[in-house]
Amino acid sequence: MKPNPKTAWDACPVVLLYQETIELHLKALIDEGSTFLKKTIDPITLYKTHSVRWLAQIACQIIKTIRWEREFKCEGVANLDDFSALVAEIDALNPVAIAAHASSRSPEGSVPHQLQPPNVVLLAKKLDALVDLLASTADGLAAEWDRRAEAKDQIKFKPTIH
Repeated sequence: MKPNPKTAWDACPVVLLYQETIELHLKALIDEGSTFLKKTIDPITLYKTHSVRWLAQIACQIIKTIRWEREFKCEGVANLDDFSALVAEIDALNPVAIAAHASSRSPEGSVPHQLQPPNVVLLAKKLDALVDLLASTADGLAAEWDRRAEAKDQIKFKPTIH
């Protein structure tokens, strides 16, 4: 049986949860990685924003600064452009805005094709991989910061042999 596009709104809470998850993981990545930037991100601004596109831009700056562009990839994300496009896609699929604004809905009240269950399932696979990528990158940034701090300490306190 084919899903009814008028009752396909059931998948929309999943999209909202992915948006929230990605926002939180981006914030964690930025919190760990902003120390690598010349100008750190204000924690209050980071806390208050919900713009995943803005957060993704900062994440891209961090990845470029530490030169991890080649390593920053997963299913559906081959490079930073793909990452930005996937974040823009999840940002544009705001079910609340689509449901609330009549101009966003089709005349018969059906869900846009991107929010219909089969398409959400395909998107969810990419987003699962993205969430894993963001989490592992945040962990990697913390480890990289510790490694660099340890290397600096070893240089400072290196004993001199005469």
